[in-house]
Amino acid sequence: MRGVAVIGALFVSLAGAAEAAAGGAGAAGRGCDRVDVYRYKLTVTGAKTGHETWLPPAETTGEFSFAYRYVVRYPSFRVVVDRGCGPELTTVRARGRGTGELESYAWADHAVPKYQSDGTELPCDFQATTEGLRAGLRIAGGTAVRGGSRATFSVQSELRHGAVTALIALLDGRREAACNKGELSNVNLLEELVTHTSVPIYDNSTRAGGVKVDPPSLAFGGSLLGGGRRTPRPLARLARGKSASLSTGSRSFHDVDDQTEAAATTSVTLRFERRR
Repeated sequence: MRGVAVIGALFVSLAGAAEAAAGGAGAAGRGCDRVDVYRYKLTVTGAKTGHETWLPPAETTGEFSFAYRYVVRYPSFRVVVDRGCGPELTTVRARGRGTGELESYAWADHAVPKYQSDGTELPCDFQATTEGLRAGLRIAGGTAVRGGSRATFSVQSELRHGAVTALIALLDGRREAACNKGELSNVNLLEELVTHTSVPIYDNSTRAGGVKVDPPSLAFGGSLLGGGRRTPRPLARLARGKSASLSTGSRSFHDVDDQTEAAATTSVTLRFERRR
């Protein structure tokens, strides 16, 4: 009887092992319950412009404007895809280091008082470029599961804090060198309008590709956040090891108040390219 019990236990053990092996083989056949690693490069571009023209009723005459474009490059980083089975979601995560370049920056304050009895204000302008600014990247996401978890997708790309500080100091220095030559000071805004203090395309994110993309900034922003019942297309492509891109297109703003006529544009693009 003892021999029969041992044989029975051995049979149960072998049956359990076979079932586990079959389950593992089935998961592998379905392409889940595994981790894939893909190598990518990412290019982030952003652009922002602003222009105000003072109208005849105002006590100021002339124009104020700025325009800039930047690019941030992450030449090589790993995207880790952890594939879940059944009700488990597939997660995507990555970190990277890159460099940012201010390809062009043009600034001009040609708005002066009509009546300069209180002192003179002289027009001024300057331009600037710079490169080699350190940037950081973080990506986290999870695909949607039918009848289960909702998709989440987050990309954070921006200059390091020290790089932002250095860039602002550079632009402030150029402005100080070119401006404030009269008795009155010139405008000291680097990426905002003077009288139109609320510009929606500067302040609010916009929806593109199933996610919300933050507006461009002098921090060289290229960040987005989104999700829902459907997996955002860029996330789905990254999870499959495919190249992906996302763009807000060119957004525009136009408004006229009792002092000025204002116009502005913004755009942000992210391009993920799979490296072989």
